Amino acid sequence: MDKNNMADRIRALREENGLSLTEFGKRLEVTKSAVHAYEIGLNVPTLPVLYRMANEFHISIDYLVGINNKNCLDIGHLSEKQRQFVRQMVGYLETVQE
Repeated sequence: MDKNNMADRIRALREENGLSLTEFGKRLEVTKSAVHAYEIGLNVPTLPVLYRMANEFHISIDYLVGINNKNCLDIGHLSEKQRQFVRQMVGYLETVQE
């Protein structure tokens, strides 16, 4: 596990969701200081915090800790119709040229 890589991914996750350190911490049930320590690589989140982070933001723990480089979106909680729509949108986005 690369602490710096995890720190970068946690910071990116927070920023992508437009959350302050305090807001992110509240969603994870940790302090602003704890989030800051995660983001600078001083500390790593405990397993329960990683689980809350993955569950809250629908990503994999494997991605957060650097086991997998794919930023996966968990859509298992969606209905089949919603999952089908997400797959169609991903297919469409793959055809769009930037």
